[in-house]
Parts: sequence; C-alpha cells; structure tokens
Amino acid sequence: MHKFKVQLYITFFLLLLLVACNHNSRQIKYIIEQAKSCMDEYPDSALLLLQDIAFPQILRGKERADYALLYTQACDKNYMTPVNDSLIRIAVDYYGASKSMDASLSYFYLGCVNWNKGSNVEAIYAFLKSLDVFPSHSENRLFMQIHIYLGECYNWEGLYQDAKEHYFLAYQEALHRNDTLDMYYPLCGLGTSYLYLNLNDSALFFLNKALNIALSCRNIDMEKSVLSNLLGYYEVNHEYGKVYQYANRLIELGDDDLGNIYRAKGNVLIDMGLLDSAYYYLKLSVASNNLDTRTMGYYSLYKLLKKKQDIGLTEYVDSFILYKDSLNMADRYDEIQKLKSEHTEQARQQEYLQYRSRLKLYVLAFCLFSVLIAIIVFLIIEKRRKQYYMILQQKLADSKLDSIKKYMKEQFDETVELETKLKELEVEEVKGCVRSFERTVWYKKIANLSDQYLSAKEQRELFKDLSVLFAGLIETLRGEYPDIKEIDIYFCILSVIGYKLKIIAACLRTTDRNLSTRKSRMKKVLSQNIFDVIFVNS
Repeated sequence: MHKFKVQLYITFFLLLLLVACNHNSRQIKYIIEQAKSCMDEYPDSALLLLQDIAFPQILRGKERADYALLYTQACDKNYMTPVNDSLIRIAVDYYGASKSMDASLSYFYLGCVNWNKGSNVEAIYAFLKSLDVFPSHSENRLFMQIHIYLGECYNWEGLYQDAKEHYFLAYQEALHRNDTLDMYYPLCGLGTSYLYLNLNDSALFFLNKALNIALSCRNIDMEKSVLSNLLGYYEVNHEYGKVYQYANRLIELGDDDLGNIYRAKGNVLIDMGLLDSAYYYLKLSVASNNLDTRTMGYYSLYKLLKKKQDIGLTEYVDSFILYKDSLNMADRYDEIQKLKSEHTEQARQQEYLQYRSRLKLYVLAFCLFSVLIAIIVFLIIEKRRKQYYMILQQKLADSKLDSIKKYMKEQFDETVELETKLKELEVEEVKGCVRSFERTVWYKKIANLSDQYLSAKEQRELFKDLSVLFAGLIETLRGEYPDIKEIDIYFCILSVIGYKLKIIAACLRTTDRNLSTRKSRMKKVLSQNIFDVIFVNS
C-alpha cells in the first residue's frame, strides 16, 4: 500500500512538471524568437533577453541548440569572448549534419571562438566547414565574413597566397552586394597579404582603395585603421616623408592613445637629424597607457640619446627593461584571470551535473536511451571531424613545405655581397643585447626547455621581445637581405644568444634536423665573417 502511494505521488509530480515545462517552453520559444529578431541591430538587447532564461542547461533539442548559437552570437557582437567552445558545440552537434544557414552560422561562431583562443588550425577547420554547409544559391553577408576570417587565419599561419584568395572572394561578394562599407575590410586584407608577399605595388593599390572608401564614407575609425597600416609599411621601408605625412594626419584625427604615432614620428625626426623635435615626440610616446607602446618609446629614447651621447642614456635603458618586465607581468596576470574564468565555468558545469542527478530518479530510462543515441551520434561526428582535421593539417603542412622550397630555390639563385657590411655590425652592441636578454625571464625558461615546444602564444611573445632587444641586428639583416624570412631572423638571434639547435627548434616549433638544413643553406648565403659572428656559439 505504501509503495502504491509513493508511485502515485511520483506520477502526480511528473504531470505537474510536464505542465510547467510546457508553459515554460512556449515562453522560451518567444524569448529566442525576440532575441533572433533584434540580434543584428541591437545585440546588447538580445544578450539581455537570453540571460533572462533561467536554467538554460535543461533545454533540449532545437531550443537548446538555438540558445547556444544565439548566446554565442550575442557575446561575439558585444565583444565578449567565451571561455571555451563547449556552448557553441551544442549548436554544431545539432545543426552540423545539415546544409543550412543555422549549420553554417554554428561552424562560423565555433571558428570565431577558436580564433579568439589562438587555436588557429581548429578555427580554419570550422570556417572551412562553415563554407561546406553554407546553403547553395543563398545570399547572405555571412559568406563574405567567412572568407574574411579565413584570410586572417591564413595570414597568421604565413599562408599569404591562400589568405589573398579568400580576401579576394570576400571582395567579390562585397562587389556583388554593392556594399561600399563591406569592401573596406577585404581590401585591407588584400593589402596586408600583398605586403607579406613582397608585392608592394599591389599592396599599396589595395590599401589606397581602402583609404579612399574610408575618406568617402567619412569614417574616422576606418581612416585611422588603414592609415596605421600604411604608416607601418612606410616606416619599415624608410619612406620618411610618407611616415611624417600619415603620422601628422593620425595625430590630427586624434585617438585614445597616440603613443605609437608619436613614436613613429619621433623615429622619423631622428633620421631627419631633428633630434630635439624627436625627443619631444618620444617623450609623449612614453606617456602612453599601452605598455607595448611605452616600452618601444623608451627604446627609441635610448637610441636617440645614444646618438646624442647624452648622459641620460642609462635612465632610459632602465625604463625600457622595467616596462618590458611589466609586459611580462601583464601577460601572467591575463593567464591567471583566464584560469579563474575556466574554474568558474567548471563550477557551473558541476552544479549542472548535480542538478541532473536529482532528476535522474524520474527520467532514468529516458535519459539512458537519449545518452546512448547521443553517444553514437557524437562518435560518428567526432570521427568525421578528426578525419577532416587531419586532412586540413596535411594541407597546411604541404602549403608551408611548398613555401619553404620556393624560398630555398630563390636563395640559391641569388648572390649577395656582404663584405662591406661586416664593419657596420656592432659586435659589442650585439653582446650588450645578449646581456640584456640574459636578465629576462625568457633566458632561463628557454634554457630549461627539453622536448616540449613553446606554445603559439609564448612564441609570439618571445618574438616580440627579441624584436625590441635586437632591433639593430634585425635592421642590418633586413637591410642587406631584403628577402630574409622572419624565421631565419629569429634563428640567427637565438644562435647569437648561444642556444643549441635542439633548444632553438623548441622555440621555433620545428625540428633540429630542419634547423641544421636551414643553417647549411644560410652558410651559402651569408658571408663567412657574418656567419661566424652569428653562429659562433652553435
């Protein structure tokens, strides 16, 4: 009798739960539709609507997938980076097998999440998959956005030819849509890709077209963006008149932080011999709130006072080292904050698991069946995803290998006269740079590397610091070897410091065998004297 009463209470409870869920389901559908309708124009309102949904973890089916997609989309449009890709994968798992706009959007935002995390290969896979499931003959701005992001990813991986092709497809789509504003971003991307390919005429052509669009639209933000790219190009190529012109224009337009512009103008004035004026602008640059800008500003002040043989030289060297260390501290702080965010997310997931366990008594049979089906579907999708991922990795590897072969062929066909430049290599200054590097956290960290590669993020941070400390050596190498690759430059710097091939291979994310081959090739290109200076310790 007691058992019968218990069963009766359970049945009654389930009926009440079913009625409540049915009512709540209609309300959730209404919220989702409202969020979808205002997503493009009012993403902040869409995010607030979605945040009003209580216990989104219990949503199922299409509602769960729509919530995951819309919430990720709202976060992206409100410049909020998700901690991980667990949420958007719910939408990918639900829509991914179909050829629909929802499926394409799901893979697109999966790519955006991975791109923001620095997982470039996973991002490329997601964006390519987004193209695969994009509905045929559909006209949507998403098609252009996918190609723009693929261009960004390929540029970051050094696959500039592939990047150029995707930017061009995005540009063609913008032309088809006759949207002048949308033309701006692929034009900027095309200009950047051509710069990396050393096709300067084409680069300037597309960057100037982007500038014309910004000027015609009277969009100050767009004008400042493209002018900054042009400024960087002319600064690297020592076209001081253009640097001076664009720096003055950027100062005129104003910004929250003009420190980098002041630094560029100061460097130009140094080269023009106007040292007092240069000092004025460089002092303005070190007042920047940006640690990168402030660090580079102090380094420029150091070079200026060195040229003037000023007694204040030591002060700016110390300031440069101080702010460089501050940059490292800021990076460590960001890592700690990221770990805290991940811990919070894990706590939320644990709470959700506990909540599900309390309901397990009433829906055990249904859950077991659902879990079984979900596991089968997940394994099928995961198998296909891994296969596609392996194909993509192979494609990236083949593309990089082709680029290396092309570079090596070009280098073997060229003869470079460097004997006259040997006198310009300031050996003592290089040694001083090495001593400065030995005082950084990088020195011991790299020396203690075994078989573990630096992460992509760590590699970028290392390259940034090396570019600052060894700016003189880099300038000399680039001046005499205009076609030298970035990887060869950093190989030279790490060799000057005294690291062995195995350690350098871990920093450059390659093999010591590959570096041995690269070293043999460089011996044929470099003069004997300069080769001995660089590789004296290796």
